[in-house]
Amino acid sequence: MHTRILLTTALLTAVIQPSPSDAEPPATRAPAAADLTISVPATANLGAASAGSTHSAQLGTVTVTGQQEPEWTVTVTATALTTTGGTIPTGDIAYWSGPTTAESSPGTCHPGQSGAGGQVTLNAARTAFSYSGSSGNESCSWNPTVVITVPANAPVGQYSGTITHSVA
Repeated sequence: MHTRILLTTALLTAVIQPSPSDAEPPATRAPAAADLTISVPATANLGAASAGSTHSAQLGTVTVTGQQEPEWTVTVTATALTTTGGTIPTGDIAYWSGPTTAESSPGTCHPGQSGAGGQVTLNAARTAFSYSGSSGNESCSWNPTVVITVPANAPVGQYSGTITHSVA
């Protein structure tokens, strides 16, 4: 029997569908600094996993673009994954950014966790990526991996939660 895991990555909502009152689309958000933008997949279906197993899947490409910013940092947070009668806590959700998949910048893009061995749990805000160096038309992209440890007593169901990437 498989436990179905569906994880949303929308920035502005905590549910699969954005509410009609959201002023911005869920997949792109202009952060506090007007010259930085971040783009993420609106949703990511992580597939099926069995209770008591560990399951990993990539979320899809995250891209940060800046204008004249000499440095910035992307943080990642998560909510627990929930279904009727079941929860997978954030301590059972791990993340690793992986290497840069695309870069257009006069400076350097730095992954928060370049490989699986550096994965971090999302029970607190973590650094996903950062940029340093010369300011200009900088852009960094990566395709992060989420690793979920499904509790042995997890009920069968479709789990959902939110992973949020923010840049400052």
